[in-house]
Amino acid sequence: MRRLLYISYFVPPRKAMGSLRCGQLIAHLPAFGWDVTVLTVRFPADVDVPTQYVQTKMFDVKEGLKRAIGLRGRSTHATIGMEIPSATQHHSPVQRLLHVVETLATYPDPQIGWLPYGLSAAKRLVREQRFDAVLSSSTPVTAHFIGAVTKGPTPWVADLRDLWSDNPYLVRSRVHAAAERFLERRTLHRASALVTVSDPLAKILQVRYPQKPVHVVRNGFDEAEWSDIPFGREEKCTMMYAGTLYGGLRDPRPLFIALANLQRQGTISSTTFQMRIYSTERDWLSRAVEEHGLSGIVATTGLIDRRDVLFAERRADCLILFLRDDPSEEGTYTGKLFEYLGARRPILAVGGPEASVVDDVLAKAGAGSRCRTVDALEDRISGVVAAHREGRTIDIPASQTSPYSGLTMAKAFASALDRLR
Repeated sequence: MRRLLYISYFVPPRKAMGSLRCGQLIAHLPAFGWDVTVLTVRFPADVDVPTQYVQTKMFDVKEGLKRAIGLRGRSTHATIGMEIPSATQHHSPVQRLLHVVETLATYPDPQIGWLPYGLSAAKRLVREQRFDAVLSSSTPVTAHFIGAVTKGPTPWVADLRDLWSDNPYLVRSRVHAAAERFLERRTLHRASALVTVSDPLAKILQVRYPQKPVHVVRNGFDEAEWSDIPFGREEKCTMMYAGTLYGGLRDPRPLFIALANLQRQGTISSTTFQMRIYSTERDWLSRAVEEHGLSGIVATTGLIDRRDVLFAERRADCLILFLRDDPSEEGTYTGKLFEYLGARRPILAVGGPEASVVDDVLAKAGAGSRCRTVDALEDRISGVVAAHREGRTIDIPASQTSPYSGLTMAKAFASALDRLR
């Protein structure tokens, strides 16, 4: 059994979409010959964590900054936090100034306060134990700084779930972007290999780092997570989405226009159809719903427990996946896609660039389709409504979705690690 030191901030039970990929690797890599030791930031004392976790302290730079300027106890996002760019909100000059201050203090990411503690622990681990490989996972990119310094004679692999300096969801000035590219190159040139989630993203990395192996390992869904979630059916025809919309960058409005048109035509009504959106971005979403006359059809609520989301997904007639209409998104799958594949209910992807890796997955899994126009959305929704009216529910066969499981992902990752020299 070979030994892997896995450096990641987002690992279960820390709640984030990135934790799903990390958790599946931790769970399944031993089946392919890799024993995993995890280095991460300390959890609260009342949280149970696996025995193979090595936990360290982290100085919370954001909280320190808030205390320094007298904003402790107030919402980070509402005051000095603006990590998620907004297409629907305007920020005051004071908010923009505070954002600049925060950006400088937390450069290159809010977890930079982990660096001294993580470095100390990683150096101790590789000194006291023999590892066959070190793997770091971003975001946050601070994990890669720790991996780079601990490399030594042990091969180090950097897993970029999202690209670093080319991440389309980070808003930066030209100076900041140039500094980010410099820092990325200085760090990743030490890596023995790079991993990312799709072919388009791998091509970007291969051009930038032509001497390094770049492996593609897609995300996956956790089969065990679905083992006791039954299929069901709502009385009304139901579509749903749960997650962030990045302030409107993943735009639900084309779907709202299609629903409004179908409501006027009499194809859907509040007595026969419902669309549920579980998101923290309720203010502007609620306004958009009202503007399109959909208050009786589209319900916007806060996020709910993940397990409740899974139950809801297996009762829905159609699962909505919102994509950002930007060419830089060609190689973006979104973690929600794989969650939906685990639900095995039809998927309707809305928007996105002209070419998207999502299309290939949906086609190969026979799990749904993508619509980029209002007319196409109306046709697809009408079909979903008709199927529900006829009493037909569609469950995607497990044989079609199993190639996108976490076990398959871990096998591909183990293959990449096996090729290290």
